[in-house]
Amino acid sequence: MRDIAQRAQVTEGLIYHYFADKRELLSALLRERSPVASIAQLPSEAADRPIYDALTTVIDHVLNALERDPRVPLFLLSQSLHDVDVAGAWTEIFDTGLAAVSDFLRELQRRGKILAGPVEPAAQLILSSCLMHLIVSQRLPKSSFTVNRGQFIAATVHQLVHGLQPRS
Repeated sequence: MRDIAQRAQVTEGLIYHYFADKRELLSALLRERSPVASIAQLPSEAADRPIYDALTTVIDHVLNALERDPRVPLFLLSQSLHDVDVAGAWTEIFDTGLAAVSDFLRELQRRGKILAGPVEPAAQLILSSCLMHLIVSQRLPKSSFTVNRGQFIAATVHQLVHGLQPRS
């Protein structure tokens, strides 16, 4: 809490006046800035679109949620390596996103747009790819590994469709 107070240029006492401990402060931060709520509100009408458009909408939606304030997912990811409370918050965000994307993919299955079977690996692939794109674009913007957002979405959708689309 001392480090947080120093960075915020306030006293530790002021922070403790509003928050009982670091976990409560983290919870308040996540309620205000977390991408969870945005990721969980996938546009259901996207399932009506052709498969390329539907998946493009989902990936664009997840990226928008992560990019709204990229400092939050980057902080959670880096700090979760050595802080159990932060790791718990990061897990909650990832699990909520995974459930939302999985539900969307199940709807595409129900409509016959993608193959039957477990959708969680594809949902993990979507979330992990979006997170990796965020990390690379924020931290390695001049790397040969970095592609622009549009190229990333198009290539990811192409790879997913050819692995998920039912064969006629």
